[in-house]
Amino acid sequence: MPEVLLDAIEDATRRALERHGCRPDIAAHVADAVRVAEGNGNRICGLYYLESYCRQLETGRIAGGSDETLLNTIAERILGLPQDHRPDKGVPFNQIPA
Repeated sequence: MPEVLLDAIEDATRRALERHGCRPDIAAHVADAVRVAEGNGNRICGLYYLESYCRQLETGRIAGGSDETLLNTIAERILGLPQDHRPDKGVPFNQIPA
């Protein structure tokens, strides 16, 4: 199988996301994360999800307010950054103080 340069992966990812309606700044972040994943051999978090991201953009599944959610997912799952602190984690919904 031919080797694809990481620069080409990042550029193609960014262009595909932008063509499907992603904001350029978000597309750049996602493309960088895909590049990191592919560079680390983590293909399941790399190009594997690009088609899904593009479909979600087309259908509006990724809409207002979820840019941050997507960036958090990329940060945690692809870049390996720690999750935000959640004091309610593991607490049943009906037991969370109002």
